[in-house]
Amino acid sequence: MKKYHLLCLALILGLSPMAQDKKELKQIAKEYNVYEQGKIWSKADQVIILGANLRFKIAAKQTEATSWKQEANVKFSDYAVLEGIDDALLQEISDEYGTMLETRFKALGLEVVPYEKIKGTKRYASLVEKEEMKRETVKKEWGVAQVYSAGQHPYVSYNNADPFGPQYNIPKELKAIMVNSMITVDFAHIGIDIKQSGSSYHGSVNSRIVYTEGSSSVVPSIHIDGHTYNDRGLFMLEDNSYIFAIKEQNKVFNAFGNGIESNVEFATSAERCDSCEPEFAKRSGFSLKQMESGLGTVVIKADPDLYKKAVIDALNQYLDKVFALYTAQRNN
Repeated sequence: MKKYHLLCLALILGLSPMAQDKKELKQIAKEYNVYEQGKIWSKADQVIILGANLRFKIAAKQTEATSWKQEANVKFSDYAVLEGIDDALLQEISDEYGTMLETRFKALGLEVVPYEKIKGTKRYASLVEKEEMKRETVKKEWGVAQVYSAGQHPYVSYNNADPFGPQYNIPKELKAIMVNSMITVDFAHIGIDIKQSGSSYHGSVNSRIVYTEGSSSVVPSIHIDGHTYNDRGLFMLEDNSYIFAIKEQNKVFNAFGNGIESNVEFATSAERCDSCEPEFAKRSGFSLKQMESGLGTVVIKADPDLYKKAVIDALNQYLDKVFALYTAQRNN
């Protein structure tokens, strides 16, 4: 009987890691909005890194408005701009991100296919024809961002739009998983608070005067945006942070929510400047029901070394999550 108990205990202990992997896989898959079509990591030998792309926000906008149900609808906007960071540093960080991806895949037991082999495939030319030539994104809703790719490779945002496109032919030709990623790195949290008060008075017409005040706070913080589109707007894939993996006709796509943030303080100053409104900022016109009021612009000056440290920290947190998912998939 004692031997039987010992055998049961050994079986329980032996199964615990597997159960933990499945539990972790389920939790991370839910957190990262995973779409999985076929198991691609469990039997993989090689991986192609098509793009290690980082989108750095350099100017940001946050807008809040009172409800349309209220008597006076007013919209307030606040802006932040980043200073002290140059193109060379952003490319340097992107190159390091590419190296981080390679290291993680090798630790997973995968061989990383050299990029030159991708360029030698039959459909590579067709793939880069769809390259996003414009690396700067300007969105009135959220700001300005610039895209940098590891190794200065072509920026290909072509992901799951075409089920019969060259992005499926290349991994089939090379017999490898092809991975493409786009991560949006933000530099500040902007919060806006709106308060309304009013009083009724009697005259020839019973009326109400409504006073609306807006205030804001801007906190420097390196974090990864799960998405940059407005919560009230339509779902726009190109505004997500995502990693997309394809093996022939099977694919895994995960676009995750917010929550990855670095505790490294990178800003040397954050000062409000009324005359420093970024160029992309455009006021909406006045109407009887709504008007937009600008609260100003905060200029955040960054220490380049600390900025890089903070971004690498956030990216490592991101990769910890993603590769915990891949490891769990590989072990099941």
